[in-house]
Amino acid sequence: ATISPDDRFVAYAAGPKGREQVFVQPVDGGARREITDALGNASPMWSPDGREIAYGRSDGIWVVPMQNGQRAGPAVLSYASPSDPGKLFAAWTAAGGLYFSAWNSEPTAYRLPVDPSTGQPTGATAERLSGFPKDVLFFSWSPDMHQIAIGGGWNSADIAIYNADRRELAAHRVDPQPERAVHVLDWIEGGREVVYAPLDDRGSGLEALDPVTGRVREYVPSLSHRGVVALSPDGRRISYRGPGGVFVADTENANVRRVAPET
Repeated sequence: ATISPDDRFVAYAAGPKGREQVFVQPVDGGARREITDALGNASPMWSPDGREIAYGRSDGIWVVPMQNGQRAGPAVLSYASPSDPGKLFAAWTAAGGLYFSAWNSEPTAYRLPVDPSTGQPTGATAERLSGFPKDVLFFSWSPDMHQIAIGGGWNSADIAIYNADRRELAAHRVDPQPERAVHVLDWIEGGREVVYAPLDDRGSGLEALDPVTGRVREYVPSLSHRGVVALSPDGRRISYRGPGGVFVADTENANVRRVAPET
């Protein structure tokens, strides 16, 4: 699921395997609206201005215009690819366009210019970002959209920090065990730290990286999680899938509550 920039709507994919649709629903309650009309949609994500939602499908990345929580026009195939949409990770740029990883022989980073008003690609093709680390999976923009944190794939415990112009600022190995990959979650403290989670089932907590000094500190203690963690917009809570259901934990005192049973 993904929250709209104005915190009013949530977009998510739901349905039987292979027949998922993307829905948008007010966060304070109300009926959900189906915004897709084909089968097998996944990983919806709002653009920074809330005017589009990008999502993955078996044939590539689609972009649909949105207005006040409703679909405002037809969806456009912005990037054609046979990649599995369940293995497609993306991040919007500040002024239209996407950074994303396409899963071919290995996850590879691309940049695709997109017209924010139409969802149409503005370039002839997606540009492969050869300067980024190999095996790229996760992207997270700083609050000012001037820097992007990039996490490696299944066999990488590195986080790289780049300027928006793709100039590398820093690269940090955040875990001494090279087989442990990391999921870059978000920037906190006004963009002074990057929060990440190890992608394993060993019950690790969350860590915070200072991208300037490389210092790592514990952000949330052990969670016994076995699913990808999501950070709330204010950084005060996290949600994750653990033994027995879905949980929400406070980042300051690690108070944990189960909010949904595991089905």
